[in-house]
Amino acid sequence: MKGSGKKLSLMEIVVLGIVLIAISWICYSQFFSGPIDKQIEAEHNEQKDLNTQLTALKNQVAEMRANADEIERIKKAGMDIRMPSYSAETSIMAFIKDALPYTDTHQDYKDLTRIGDQVRRVLSIDFTTDTYEEMEKAVERMCNSRIRCLLDEVSCTMGKSRPDWDSPEVITYKVQIKCTFYETMFDGEDDGRLPVDKSAEE
Repeated sequence: MKGSGKKLSLMEIVVLGIVLIAISWICYSQFFSGPIDKQIEAEHNEQKDLNTQLTALKNQVAEMRANADEIERIKKAGMDIRMPSYSAETSIMAFIKDALPYTDTHQDYKDLTRIGDQVRRVLSIDFTTDTYEEMEKAVERMCNSRIRCLLDEVSCTMGKSRPDWDSPEVITYKVQIKCTFYETMFDGEDDGRLPVDKSAEE
């Protein structure tokens, strides 16, 4: 006895093929394409972070070379490169406020040392920007400080948030900069806020 079955029409075959393709695409996106895209995005952001750190390092080297050339020029001119005593704390705070005009900018002194005529102020600065480009501009403003400053470390973390449950995701960049500001003092009076000279203790 022969079994009977309905032969699929051309239209049914086409529809079935489209359904199978759609199911295959959904499975691929869910289990393969999605994780791969996230990994690519993470690596891309990491590359951006490394490029920013490299740019900051290049700027530091260029600034150090420019300072060395300036000192050599002043020496050859027979000028005294030592500056009178002063406290740059107020100037540093004003500079940070201008360079990083963000509502959540926070700076914290990590170390303040004085060795001979040199004073070092080590700061940790945190702030958040809405775009990666703005973060790069902020770092560039710090590198081009009118006050002698070296960026010791720059880190950037991308975050996502929703202001409201029905709002689209907002991408932000949380930045942390560890830097050292330098000032010198010579033949002046201590203003009372500078630390004890460590070289005098030795």
